[in-house]
Amino acid sequence: MKTRLCPPLSVEDAARLAEAFLLDEVETFAELPAVRVSVAYTPSEAFPAFRRLLGDNMIPWMSAQSPGDLGNRLYSAFAAACPTWWPVVVMGGDSPDLPVARVEEAFHTLETDAADVVLGPTVDGGYYLVAARQAHAELFREIPWSTADALAVSQERAETAGLRVCTLPLWEDVDTIDDLRRLRDRLAHAPPLVAPRTRAVLRTLGGF
Repeated sequence: MKTRLCPPLSVEDAARLAEAFLLDEVETFAELPAVRVSVAYTPSEAFPAFRRLLGDNMIPWMSAQSPGDLGNRLYSAFAAACPTWWPVVVMGGDSPDLPVARVEEAFHTLETDAADVVLGPTVDGGYYLVAARQAHAELFREIPWSTADALAVSQERAETAGLRVCTLPLWEDVDTIDDLRRLRDRLAHAPPLVAPRTRAVLRTLGGF
């Protein structure tokens, strides 16, 4: 749930938005050819709730997030996927209108060996996407998560490790109510099939 949206949103409305974000992302990127979508959820006891939300077809591709900070959870997601899935793109559940082309570009960059790591930067200094062909622990250790330096430090760690980095165009994820207002404005000018579940929830929230 997006707790930083409360207030002005209620806890219930923030939870409904988080569900809509996730469903929009899963449904959008599951349509990409040869892409397998997996959902890492938290807390571990939330499996029944995510099963109800995502449906039985997603059960083989759902797993509880590892304990620890964001870096450990990201690394664990890569470590679990990379032995069998190649390459791997990991993104958060807070970019429901992210263009499909960004994810396609990340896969293409890795498949053509144009880079070892792909990062999708956000306007607040973090990133909305990280992709690689294998798990690189150095990318996720001692990163100042949730700060304006997260992306820069991640890039520095990658370069120090001798990894080639490709950076995608900027995009916005949703952390604050101002981010949510900008998402609402973007969707007002986007094609109607972009993030339909998020649109439906936003219509019920009034002006916030």
